[in-house]
Amino acid sequence: MQGGGNIRSAIHITNILLLAGLLVLGFFIYFGLHFAPQPDPYTAEHIHLVLIYVIWSIGYYLQLKQSIVRNFIIIFVIFFILQVVHFFFGYYVITFLESFVE
Repeated sequence: MQGGGNIRSAIHITNILLLAGLLVLGFFIYFGLHFAPQPDPYTAEHIHLVLIYVIWSIGYYLQLKQSIVRNFIIIFVIFFILQVVHFFFGYYVITFLESFVE
């Protein structure tokens, strides 16, 4: 496990930058949702917003368990693609959640 400190630094730096970007996007999503009020509650929308950080934290945890750069990159790319799909198809996630919580 030689060079383990370097991969840990890369994991932390990469995920701190990703978290900063996700916080900005979450900020815009939250205030975009509340810009025009709607009669329904925002329960599903708020769950969708929390799922952004849940997906990030699971990916971060799995990345920290890796000791090889290749595995870190594979996990990072998979969870990054999962985040992108979550953003672009968020309407379907919200619609699915609304059937259960609202």
